Amino acid sequence: ILDEGHKIRNPDTGITLAVKQFDTPHRLILSGSPIQNSLTELWSLFDFVLPGKLGTLPVFKEQFELPITIGGYSNASTMQVETAYRCSVVLKGLIGPYLLRRLKRDVGTTLPDKTEQVLFCELTPEQRTAYLDFLGTDEMRSTLVGKRKPFAAITELRKICNHPDLLDRLAAYRPADYGSIERSGKLIVADKILSMWATQGHRALVFSQTRQMLDILEQTIQSKPGMAYRRMDGELPIKQRLAMIDEYNSDRSIFVFLLTTKVGGLG
Repeated sequence: ILDEGHKIRNPDTGITLAVKQFDTPHRLILSGSPIQNSLTELWSLFDFVLPGKLGTLPVFKEQFELPITIGGYSNASTMQVETAYRCSVVLKGLIGPYLLRRLKRDVGTTLPDKTEQVLFCELTPEQRTAYLDFLGTDEMRSTLVGKRKPFAAITELRKICNHPDLLDRLAAYRPADYGSIERSGKLIVADKILSMWATQGHRALVFSQTRQMLDILEQTIQSKPGMAYRRMDGELPIKQRLAMIDEYNSDRSIFVFLLTTKVGGLG
């Protein structure tokens, strides 16, 4: 049984090659995200559970991954879209009997209905300047012509949108107003919302993708008198986490829980 089984989604890594050598009549994978980036990942997982079920990787790519991917492009022809659909139906039929999915409706019967609000936060003048400056860099020009992978450029732009100080997080000297609320549109909105919720008696979980941004959020909370909080990120020892969760759930005087989205590990 492989827990966090998506760890073998890359068919070429050492751990993937190792576990596929186990001589066992039964194989199970538990995963919250069996496929993330490509159908090759799905093939790798099924090649562990049912070796040969989806054929060899080159054959799988030719018969399923390539036509399905092409059919998803915005400039795909009608024939390519139809081919992609037929391949998807066949693939679903092959893997369907071997997938047991836990849906939200199966486990969320005691939860209230979800309400989602998307708030658009305007950039501050400093953020807008930093954003436009980055768009004119050699790094961005190289990205636009395909010489660099776009993820690095997207990461830099995301930092600017969260807080411009994140660009200087490795600098030896930090200004006295590092992480200032007034210099981030997102932080201005978050500060107003949290202050409003606190006065209304609500409680909040605040998630950040990075610990650096969580540092700035924590600094913001600390500047507000009476806002008790707890923080959990990857640095907190696992054996201490459940106790902190229990404390937050039982003590309603703790207003906000700060967390990173990857605090649970791989998931």
